[in-house]
Amino acid sequence: MANAKVVRLNSKLAGKRVPLRLFACIFVVLLLVIQVGFDTTSPIVLIAAYSMCLILFLAGHILAGEPEHSLELNESGLRFNHKRGSFFVEWSNIQRVDIPSVFHFPESKNLNYIGIKLKEPLAHYESIPLRLASRTLMEQRELQVMLAKEACSSGSCDLSKLTDQIEWQDKSGMRLAGLIAMYASRSEVSNQFLGFHIFISGESFVNDLDDVLKEIIVMKNRANIHINTRQP
Repeated sequence: MANAKVVRLNSKLAGKRVPLRLFACIFVVLLLVIQVGFDTTSPIVLIAAYSMCLILFLAGHILAGEPEHSLELNESGLRFNHKRGSFFVEWSNIQRVDIPSVFHFPESKNLNYIGIKLKEPLAHYESIPLRLASRTLMEQRELQVMLAKEACSSGSCDLSKLTDQIEWQDKSGMRLAGLIAMYASRSEVSNQFLGFHIFISGESFVNDLDDVLKEIIVMKNRANIHINTRQP
């Protein structure tokens, strides 16, 4: 993988869609065999069993929308793929990449995310698909709760900064509104407290986060772009 010009990291959810469908089909076959062989005619039992099969099959169908690869790395940058869309960030716009952590006495605790700190975050805010921004706000609510706890633990419990804003303006005066403004304001607050603008959940990868970070560093080095990061 390290010698490839493009590194593709598999999505954890995409890998579950086929097993779920296969299990549902096997379950149906077993039910038919049991029903015929043992003359099982109880309506309640049959309805419950076939309902379970249907649920498993529908779960596999829902996961069919998941991308095969959650992260793609090349010499230009990295692309994150999600069922709601994707975004691309050039290496030249990445200042730092690492696994975020918070300090819980007496030690630091790593979060289950890959964090990306941007040099020019506005370029990312303007390019992220609206559906993906909306989904990210929903999926990362636990980060917002964590930010509130971190802010209060530091003695500056100003929750107004942690409230999603429907309007946002960057240092150049560029204004954003709506969901993108909410995404941008959340990202800026996250950067203030955790040091990163973008957070990619570890649940997106089959690989361990340390391995994902190593792959990013290898491709970054190939691109000959300096990014501040913890060396694994």
